[in-house]
Amino acid sequence: MKTFADISNGVVSNTSLWPDTATPSASQVDITSVSPQPGTGWTYANGAFTAPAQPAPAPQTSAQARAAGEAYVNQFFTDLEITELEELLLSPSTPANQLAMVKAVKSWLSTIETAWLASPATFNPTTFGNPPNTYAEILTMTN
Repeated sequence: MKTFADISNGVVSNTSLWPDTATPSASQVDITSVSPQPGTGWTYANGAFTAPAQPAPAPQTSAQARAAGEAYVNQFFTDLEITELEELLLSPSTPANQLAMVKAVKSWLSTIETAWLASPATFNPTTFGNPPNTYAEILTMTN
């Protein structure tokens, strides 16, 4: 069997199977050995087939963007060990330089959270760069 593409105005309008002895008409092209196999909607010009452009992905809804931003912020707080940072902040035995670094991280996080709460649908966390210090780095600091 042979596979023919029916071409109308430079676009594949149909494909069909024919016996091996069939000869294509003027508006048909034998695509039996063409890979990938063209289908309806493909364009045909100068002896070559081109697949149709893929549709653009649907834009993210504001609810989806908000959920993605919230997930990012929550994961970020977890990764930064925010609970541990809070404990350092509240502990009277935290050295002064560690306390200053914890406050810097908290301030940085507050800026991110404020931006997210102000516009969750358009929140872009990459605009804030890296934290001033991580919890592990702060722990290694001494007076």
